[in-house]
Amino acid sequence: MKKWVAIVFSLYLLMASSLVFAVAKQDVSAREGARGVPKLFNQFNSVESLINSSTFKQLERSNQVLQTTIKGNGEAIFKTLSQGGQKLPSGAVRLPDGTELFKHISKTTGEFTLDINKAGQLYKVRINP
Repeated sequence: MKKWVAIVFSLYLLMASSLVFAVAKQDVSAREGARGVPKLFNQFNSVESLINSSTFKQLERSNQVLQTTIKGNGEAIFKTLSQGGQKLPSGAVRLPDGTELFKHISKTTGEFTLDINKAGQLYKVRINP
């Protein structure tokens, strides 16, 4: 009987330590995302959801632009976000709520970049594959 109790107790400890490890791993992932490590976004369907689920930092050279880096397919993200918008002569897309999206390759980093102007607030989203 003591052997059986020892086995059950050992299994309990193993499961508990696995749970602690999983929670700690999530905590580290959340902190890394907050420090600017690129995050991977599998699903979002609007500019609002992208902005709300990203951690932006103010650019040093401009106090008006907030920037973040995410992982994904830049063209696919732009296509999803710009649905229902009107293409402008500049190549930007104006969404029904007035938000403007512009895609380009950054001259400084070479990364696919989305510039977002939402009600005068400027966002720069760098996208790595």
